[in-house]
Amino acid sequence: MIADAVTADGTPLDGLDVQAGISGPVSTQIPLVQTAPGRYEARMQLTAPGAYALAVTARDTAGRVRVRTAGFVVPYSPELRDLTVNRALLAHIAETTGGRLLDDPAAAVAPLRTTRSAANSWPLFAGTALGLFVVEISARRMPAIAHQLGVLLGAIRSRAGKPPTTQEIEEERQYAEADRWKFVEPDAAASESMEQAARLYIARLKAAQKEDRRERGNPHVGGADSGRSEGTPTPAPPARGGARERDA
Repeated sequence: MIADAVTADGTPLDGLDVQAGISGPVSTQIPLVQTAPGRYEARMQLTAPGAYALAVTARDTAGRVRVRTAGFVVPYSPELRDLTVNRALLAHIAETTGGRLLDDPAAAVAPLRTTRSAANSWPLFAGTALGLFVVEISARRMPAIAHQLGVLLGAIRSRAGKPPTTQEIEEERQYAEADRWKFVEPDAAASESMEQAARLYIARLKAAQKEDRRERGNPHVGGADSGRSEGTPTPAPPARGGARERDA
């Protein structure tokens, strides 16, 4: 903002107190500083668009006041001057951000479509668990299942007139031998050692029985007195004093 203060004949007026009052969308009061003879300046920034009224007041040292008024307009953004659609800019923005151009303005405020849908997931988990259970049982029973399949194939071949192969016969024999109980002959040295131990045990048992019968037939002498009770008193011999009394 620049204000020039001069007289009617063009003489500059210096040393004035200049104030600028602005009213409009934004109202403020700012002082102006003298930068040259008769020239006063101030810097201000108005961002709100609209019409403003400006009143500049100059007061000299004698107290005289001079007022000048003016008006100005802060225009709107330059992009609002062109009301047409800048499709080139919109296409560039959509390509950069991964979006798309909307031909219908109502599509800009339409709710987004979601692809989520509620579904029960327990059949999937139950089927998976059942399948894993069958696989686990099959893995455990695989040898028996293979044998049964071999027997079944052999029966089918025998009925069809095709004899089993040599490998199948050998596998069947090995399986039968592995499934049969086997009796292992004991070692001769082990049998003799066990027989000696049995004889020694029988001899010790007979000796113990004979000793028991001998002890029962010859009891200890002190055993006959065991029937006497400990509380029965033993009769004492008569005292000599009693005989003297009878003599007296």
